Amino acid sequence: MKMTMKSIISALTIGVVSGSLWAQSEANLSLSLKVLSGSIGPVDPLRFEVEAINQSDNPLGGMPVFAIEDNSSVEIMAPGSNQWKSIAVPYLERMKNRCIDLDQFRFELKSREKQSYEMWVVYDPYISYQQGKPHYYFEQAGEYRLRFSYQPAPGQPVYSNEARFTVKPYEGVDQEAYNYLKTKSLPHFVYDLETYVVMELREADDWAQELLDRFPKSRFAPYAQLYLANCYLMGIRTGSEILPPNVAEAERLASGLTNAPDERIRRMAETLMQAISQKRAALEEDARAR
Repeated sequence: MKMTMKSIISALTIGVVSGSLWAQSEANLSLSLKVLSGSIGPVDPLRFEVEAINQSDNPLGGMPVFAIEDNSSVEIMAPGSNQWKSIAVPYLERMKNRCIDLDQFRFELKSREKQSYEMWVVYDPYISYQQGKPHYYFEQAGEYRLRFSYQPAPGQPVYSNEARFTVKPYEGVDQEAYNYLKTKSLPHFVYDLETYVVMELREADDWAQELLDRFPKSRFAPYAQLYLANCYLMGIRTGSEILPPNVAEAERLASGLTNAPDERIRRMAETLMQAISQKRAALEEDARAR
């Protein structure tokens, strides 16, 4: 295709504008990283928050959707290592698997605006798949380093600050509960309800109940209680059947955690109670319509 002088000048102009937009993003966009769980065990999820901040008085627009694997990266440095290692984060993986057109999904930050995203990670899905069993990122005890990067346009990525967290071995009843969990195909199942919904880990409700019965004082127990409450709300899966939702049992389990000392457990229980209330109303409406 023959290019006229006008089209050449136009193309050069677009390149200059794109370059200036990138320079503007690089100069004015900053990332703040905060670890939400400073001390975790080998199969506890690492929860962290990434905040994108527009430092300027002008809007930053047209940047690719934030926190997608194609332009975002989460890296850790293990104890005793001096090498950063990229890790797979479920949130980024899910975004990637939607096969979205990045040109159609852009995000903007208004003047001095901030946007926050909470993420979590616990095990390596690739090695786990290869080995046929869960391979956890944080089995090695000690202090880890964490960082996040985002590339809003061609060029150098913008890096967050560096955060640190500690992995400690379990002790006492937590170690006893962990020994029990290690006998299961997915020891961290209580932290990830999708294992019951998507992976159809149908025996997991029995595991949650046994965990509660045997180790009610362990760090895993509140999560097992929430997991079981969700199972009852959706309908317990037995063999090839899914039983009708047991709203009363779900409410009994969830309501017992609305005053939990752990703020995260409280929030999750309160959210679940709202879902239970909505489910009850929907079931009552269905009953009246019959």
